[in-house]
Amino acid sequence: HEDHTRSGGVKAMKPVDVVAGYECSGNSPRAIQALSGCVKYTGVRVADVLKRAGGPTSKAREVVFLGTDHGQSDVVFRQQTFKLDQQFGRSIPVQDALEPEPLLAWNMNGQPLAREHGFPLRLVMPGYYGVCNVKWLSEIRVQNERYVGNYQARWYRTIRGVGGSGKDDGPDT
Repeated sequence: HEDHTRSGGVKAMKPVDVVAGYECSGNSPRAIQALSGCVKYTGVRVADVLKRAGGPTSKAREVVFLGTDHGQSDVVFRQQTFKLDQQFGRSIPVQDALEPEPLLAWNMNGQPLAREHGFPLRLVMPGYYGVCNVKWLSEIRVQNERYVGNYQARWYRTIRGVGGSGKDDGPDT
């Protein structure tokens, strides 16, 4: 397990700029609450990092991005409630991770990321909900099965009537 975020890692790779605009789903439809913005990020393409690390296997399904932020959650299982410490994470399909847009960014508008914006490294996913742009990135995993983290399997889900069989092992679900 090589750490590509340290010197000689991602910052030694060829940087690119991506301009992306976001609006938080928490904005009211009646008034903008300053929960939006357009930013120029500098970093490296996720696809380039994956290729440098050996690339995903043909069986790989998702790329999971985990941040350092975490918190206690009550999880009900078989009529019992358990307190679990859950790390924040999101995943994207491998084919999306290999597109040119996803970025591991360390600069915002020409300046190093501030702590509140994800210093030292964050995921930038143009075209995805803001919650998918994982801040304080600590780990990237490529896995063959679906990621079922709290903020992906339980919260911030979109239900669509197109694509896939609906079964967990369906490749397009």
